[in-house]
Amino acid sequence: MLSLLVRLAQGLFPGMFGQPGPTKPQPRPTVIRRVAIVEDNGFQRDVLERLVVAAGYQCDVYASPQDALTGITRDPVDLLISDIFMPDLDGFELAARIRKLLPDLRCVLVTSHEADEIPPEKAATVDALLAKPITGRMLVDALTGIAR
Repeated sequence: MLSLLVRLAQGLFPGMFGQPGPTKPQPRPTVIRRVAIVEDNGFQRDVLERLVVAAGYQCDVYASPQDALTGITRDPVDLLISDIFMPDLDGFELAARIRKLLPDLRCVLVTSHEADEIPPEKAATVDALLAKPITGRMLVDALTGIAR
């Protein structure tokens, strides 16, 4: 009878009586191998590409959001780095459209505007916002934070 009570108590109170309780599932780490850069300014696009390649990632580069939508749909990536303010489609909308196809896509948006110009509800939809000019250290720190 006592052993029945102990088994019942173990089921009701996991973690007691020397048995481990249920553990909370840990999120899978994000593995970033391929990065898509979307930047309408050629100079900024080249700078971002050099930084991403120097950090050790494979890189696909697009000059427009439409080209990125086509390319990323055909050949998915792990991370999107996009300018926010571009003609035809801003970086937030681009990220939202791609995430409909790739829900696990991580997104970093870059801007030459002040961070407080970005509404907080929009900023919350991406993994990181970086202010131009982007440095290698800024990029690596952002990607390291995302990959945890």
